[in-house]
Amino acid sequence: MSTADWPRQASGSETTRLLCGAAYLDEDFAETVVFQLLGRQLAAVATSPGVDVGLVLRHSLTALRLRRRQRADLTITLVASALLVIGSVWFVALGLLVAGVLVFVHRRSTRKHVFERFARARFAVDHGKPDDAEDWTEDRLAVIEEAQAGNVTVFSGFRPFVGFGAALRGWSFALPVLPAEDPLAGKPRGEVRPFTAAELTGHVRARLAEAAARSVDAAVLPNSAVLPNSAVLPNSAVLPDNVPLTGLHLQERVFADGASLGGTPLLPSRDYVPRQHLDAEEVAALAGEPDGVARPCLAAHVPCWGGLVVASTFLRFSARGGMVYAECDRAVLTPPRQALLIEDRATLAGEPADVLAEVLSAVVAAPAALFTAPSTLVRSMRLRARCAAALFQEERSAAENMRHDFGAAFSVSEHAASGEYANQFQRDDVERSVKLVERVTLEAMIEFLAERGVDVTDLRNRQTTILNEGVIQTGGTSTVGALAVGAQATATSGPQGG
Repeated sequence: MSTADWPRQASGSETTRLLCGAAYLDEDFAETVVFQLLGRQLAAVATSPGVDVGLVLRHSLTALRLRRRQRADLTITLVASALLVIGSVWFVALGLLVAGVLVFVHRRSTRKHVFERFARARFAVDHGKPDDAEDWTEDRLAVIEEAQAGNVTVFSGFRPFVGFGAALRGWSFALPVLPAEDPLAGKPRGEVRPFTAAELTGHVRARLAEAAARSVDAAVLPNSAVLPNSAVLPNSAVLPDNVPLTGLHLQERVFADGASLGGTPLLPSRDYVPRQHLDAEEVAALAGEPDGVARPCLAAHVPCWGGLVVASTFLRFSARGGMVYAECDRAVLTPPRQALLIEDRATLAGEPADVLAEVLSAVVAAPAALFTAPSTLVRSMRLRARCAAALFQEERSAAENMRHDFGAAFSVSEHAASGEYANQFQRDDVERSVKLVERVTLEAMIEFLAERGVDVTDLRNRQTTILNEGVIQTGGTSTVGALAVGAQATATSGPQGG
């Protein structure tokens, strides 16, 4: 899929294709997806750019139903063999032979199913054709669709950016709002023109959108990145025309603490999932409360390697008490782990020797598959009951515990991610992407503040250090990767992904 369509066509993305196909090849993956998404139906849903969570869930349910049918066949074979063994012990051998055939046919049909339905060309047309959703899953699937189209992430625990991958080092700084000085006269040029954090955010967003529009393959921006003409200032010189920010997707996204939603507009009812979409006026109101439990960020997502790797930058600005505060957090979604790569596991053996090897493998696996079939069948049939029990406990906790956590603790993309880059090029591309976003952001900040008469001399002089080391120090306090610069500066280290 071209990154020009990313992430609007999440159902046809490469990552979605891989995760849907993996559900048929990795039972643990499919079972985890189903239990985590259907067992906590009051919890928010963690979405990820370029991934259709609902489609992955549908394929996981379909894959588990296919496995139940195989185990039902094996269980019938085991019971029949046990009854017939009274007549002759040869029926045991016959039962094992039948089990071997069933295992071979199931493996072969599953691989054929994945090989054919999840080929790139076909998946782009029909998305693998999962079974129709069962009645008990429809409400949750509707919630997931709402989350996919929403702009709110309600998180569980410490980390806000669930669904966006492993944390990379970010930075933050505080800049005093002082009038710019005339270098010749040695005195302020004039008064600082008043501005708001929303205006600063809008200017940064406009500059990022311009940079994306100048990219070779991103002439058409995603809808959520289109800005009104009044927000785009003329004569931009932030980046040269050939700087690649291909596929850049911009969005105002709100992050909220799932354990602190009581009494807020995000939780109108304790017996239903939190709101997962806010309109522009509601987001603007939250921007005026920088210390609230729900905080809006400008999110910038850049896909790399066809969307298998996604670098995300989260920017947040506030202005109060004569200071401008800027926060930059970053995260990266790494490629799916090797065991989930369907091209490596869904090939169809055509040579006689390869088919014979598959048959022998099925015969070897047959005894264990036959004798464990009843227990594994019962376990798979209990999955719905386990989800119902988890939902009962969740509803009880939500009613009795005012600090009940409604946040998303599970992400399909993060569960599937390898946690590391496949090669150095992927790491280099991520680093380049976040540095380009950072450069545009800092240039846009300098431009905006300078136009309003704010002294940006210190920030401009230290720009090389900022861009090369991920450090910002303006005479106050900086929180950066692991480096402190200047008098009275402090630095702390953040976790690194990859």
